[in-house]
Amino acid sequence: MTASQNDAAQATPQDGAYGADGLYPPTFAGVLQVQDKLLGPDGCPWDREQTPATLKESLREECHELLDAMDEGDSVKIAEEMGDALFNVLFQMRLAADAGDFAPADAQRALTGKAVAAAAAGCDTVAAILDFPAPQSAAGDARHKSDGAARRPVADARLNSDAAQRHDADARLNPDAAAQTQSEFDFAELQALIDETLGGAGALGCADASPRALAPQIKRRCYALMRSIDPIPGGGERGVCEAIGDALFALGAAMRAYERGGAFAAADVFGALVSKLTRRHPHVFGDARVGGVDDVLANWDAIKRGEKPRGASALDGVPRGMPPLAYAQAIQRRAARLGFDWQAYADVVDKAAEEVAELEAAASPDDRAAEFGDLLFSAVNAARWLGVEAETALDKRNRQAYCGLRARSPQSYAVAALSDAYAPGAAGALEFAQRFHAALADDGADAPDNADDRADARSNDNASANADAREPARTGSANPQRTGMQSGDALSQSQHIQESEESELPRRSSHSRGNDVSSPPPNAAAHPSPKSSFEHGATPAPHAADADDVIRRLRGMRRDDGAGDDGAARELSAVFADLAGDAHRRGLDAEAALRGANQRFYRRFAAMERAAQRQGLDFKALPLDAKEALWQAAKADEAARM
Repeated sequence: MTASQNDAAQATPQDGAYGADGLYPPTFAGVLQVQDKLLGPDGCPWDREQTPATLKESLREECHELLDAMDEGDSVKIAEEMGDALFNVLFQMRLAADAGDFAPADAQRALTGKAVAAAAAGCDTVAAILDFPAPQSAAGDARHKSDGAARRPVADARLNSDAAQRHDADARLNPDAAAQTQSEFDFAELQALIDETLGGAGALGCADASPRALAPQIKRRCYALMRSIDPIPGGGERGVCEAIGDALFALGAAMRAYERGGAFAAADVFGALVSKLTRRHPHVFGDARVGGVDDVLANWDAIKRGEKPRGASALDGVPRGMPPLAYAQAIQRRAARLGFDWQAYADVVDKAAEEVAELEAAASPDDRAAEFGDLLFSAVNAARWLGVEAETALDKRNRQAYCGLRARSPQSYAVAALSDAYAPGAAGALEFAQRFHAALADDGADAPDNADDRADARSNDNASANADAREPARTGSANPQRTGMQSGDALSQSQHIQESEESELPRRSSHSRGNDVSSPPPNAAAHPSPKSSFEHGATPAPHAADADDVIRRLRGMRRDDGAGDDGAARELSAVFADLAGDAHRRGLDAEAALRGANQRFYRRFAAMERAAQRQGLDFKALPLDAKEALWQAAKADEAARM
């Protein structure tokens, strides 16, 4: 344990740092004050590095943690996870305000205007209210640049009559706090709007306002916010300002429903959030010392482990309801932070090549499914090493492909068959990609093969690249080539994933950190190959290349060199799309196969942790060879019990 980690283990927040009588009370205002502290000059290095793109990834995890807690019915856990999701959305709003994109009051004004207009139009469900178009005058989208005087909420006077007085009083009592743009979102005003929506006495009375009925709305609105951060031409995404308001409404409505049911109060949500943030940031609210982001993450992990019951795995906090690509990357990232990772990117690609060979040699449908899952798991590892979020990259390609198809063939069977799955959060990226291939095959569509269609595809690609430029690119690629995988014979779909002995991670480094590439991938000469089988609505290539070409493509990829072309994300999304098409041609369920690989990794990693604990060892501090021995022992024990 380093000095900074030891400080974190021993340090506690300073007296009065949180609690009803402390500096940061269990209120919405207290949450905003904590946020101000974290982002201030003496705040947290990790929090100050966050961008809308990085927060988008954590929102997915926090959304599913909340949904899992709602399914389990643990009120304390629900309140905690509700606060985490709420804080992420407020963080997004803060970043937008700091960048001058729009003020928090704009999001509130858009939401209130939408709700009032929806009621006038006869909308009587939460879904209908949030789907209602925001009045243009209240939209406050990212192009709106309002000055401080114009940012005060001015929507529905009935709801906002006291807000201006409270704002003025706050400004007189605490000018510094009032100056924070984030404080201009009035949570009491949101609650007033929600009370009418849930109460049934007014025009906004709704029939779908129970916590369980609101769970799908929470998921949809959080995923819609994620998409709005990285929109595509013709994708139909709403602006970030409106998406933030929708997410806050869905979360606030669920919070209010639980409060009315007696499960917990808003103060419990805000109090749990303030307590967690101050407790897990002892370098900000206590006397711990950190040298940078690495120390912050190490401290955070150490504090979390101390909060978990004895015997719990470091992977237990990853919500299993996440799409399998996102879940795989999350557990790999956590394992890597504990020193269980490959030593170099070339090793990751070698493992993927090994999985391709084992897939082609597999004799039974169940074995093929297991090996295919291991191949997908290895491809996710490659994405992690290249700094690409696999789920996000494939979701963007899915949207481009579907919108391209919809623009060319709006009345086609495939467009109709996929319309429901296209909704935010309706299907994981891997599932949608496979369904896309299946729908095109059923529709009898052909890949574009004339000059005009190819020009359209290039135009769509350029438009998407221009949209990408709004966010800092994280990855890059040197002249990569795309192609499809070998189709193989169709097999009956596997319903059971056999246990595989080959999802191991040999030659890992005990010093590697998550997404860091400790050595660059080897140079790979460009080689001609067919066009991707999933390029903006194209059908699977009729003469797809050998599966080994996927490995050649992976070897040629590199992290972003700072040029900002986001090339690796595009290339990796093509790989995952082609793998989804290959699963369809093989008669396999790609999502089920990857879930099986995820489960195998989780079981074996947890067994390693338990073995180290029984021996009184600190798992993270163990050398690489010792971790490898534990992994092999976990595999052997699992095989003996089968």
